[in-house]
Amino acid sequence: MKNIARTIAALIGLGVVAGGASPAFARSTSTTTAPSVVARVAFSLGSGQDIVDWNKELLAILNTPGAQPATIHPTRSYAIMHAAVYDAVVSITHTDRPYMFKVKTNRNARPDAAADQAAHDTLLALYPSRQLDLDQLLARQLAALPSGPDTQEGIRVGRSAATGMLAIRENDGSAFTPPPFVAPPLQPGNYSIARSETVQSFEGGVKSVLFDHTLKLNADIFQYYVHNMQFSAVGGASAGNSIVLLNAKGGEAHGVEVDAEWVPTDNLDFTLGASWTRTAIRDPNLKVGVCAQCTVTDPVSGGFANVNNNPFPQAPDFLVSTSAKYTYPLGDGSALYAFTSWWWQGYTNLFLYTSKEFHTNGNYEGDLRLGWTSASKRYDVYGYMQNITDKQNVQGAIDFDDLTGFVGDPRVLGVGVSFHL
Repeated sequence: MKNIARTIAALIGLGVVAGGASPAFARSTSTTTAPSVVARVAFSLGSGQDIVDWNKELLAILNTPGAQPATIHPTRSYAIMHAAVYDAVVSITHTDRPYMFKVKTNRNARPDAAADQAAHDTLLALYPSRQLDLDQLLARQLAALPSGPDTQEGIRVGRSAATGMLAIRENDGSAFTPPPFVAPPLQPGNYSIARSETVQSFEGGVKSVLFDHTLKLNADIFQYYVHNMQFSAVGGASAGNSIVLLNAKGGEAHGVEVDAEWVPTDNLDFTLGASWTRTAIRDPNLKVGVCAQCTVTDPVSGGFANVNNNPFPQAPDFLVSTSAKYTYPLGDGSALYAFTSWWWQGYTNLFLYTSKEFHTNGNYEGDLRLGWTSASKRYDVYGYMQNITDKQNVQGAIDFDDLTGFVGDPRVLGVGVSFHL
């Protein structure tokens, strides 16, 4: 099939001379291209617009609701149409082996007429309700060709190629209606599926520059609702320690965000970001497996908790981050600097269900960096300290066996060098 595009692209640029013969339809058994039977066709690079037009026509059909059977993949139509066009063309030009069939004809039949007729007849068989549009397109294309026996012979070749290609694809299994899909039960080892989400959101805010452009202050409020919101139910002793993708009927959130940057002097820079968010799962029938030993605070039945109105997992109700940087310039244009950043996180539920154990509240961490930057800003040498206070911040948990949590990195000291090309 690698030569299909090459052959089709030249169709509009083909010129043929008159002739006639009595054609017949036969299965191709050729394995080589014989120069002695190459059609007397003057090849020149054409636009291939006829084939582009048939592609557009098929695309318009496929974009029409209900035109394509739901159980048949649309690429089948493209395959049948282009295979018929290809065999019709090479039956005349002999520039390559036919894909499935060779239609016996003379050397003077017009390949462009054959291609148009083959495309038309395959699409008409596949989409008979579109006959008017297909006939009109074919008429426009054939009207641009000279009338005469060469065009008529090309039409006959195209019609024969389409008939043959449709015949061999008639019982290809495409009409088979697969049984309806039934999702497996939510058990360990079974895969899970979820419907796609749709989101409706609203947001409004302000941006400002104050105090002689030394302070940038931005704020906004937001609200959104997610229909068919997807969640991953992780762990759960009653669910067999599985990961299940599921849908809630909906999920909603609203909140406020503020961020600011203050540069009181050329050498001092402060930033502040803060957000407050309320989230809630909206599905009175959504239930998930729960822990082995924790104290679940949701209604539980048969080892599964109803999570309606619970907050989203791993979604803190507030988050504050701030940083400060002081730069001390040196005489050669380089500079020493000190930089520190901190964050503080509010109540965060770790799973879809709520419990007395599996949540965090008040996590925080601070980092420090002291360094030197070259005048060109290409070199940076620094020492750093991560998690200055050595705070053990719980970041997640394992609920299927015991009360197990995992924390972030402890205090880390180090040095670093960076180079920018």
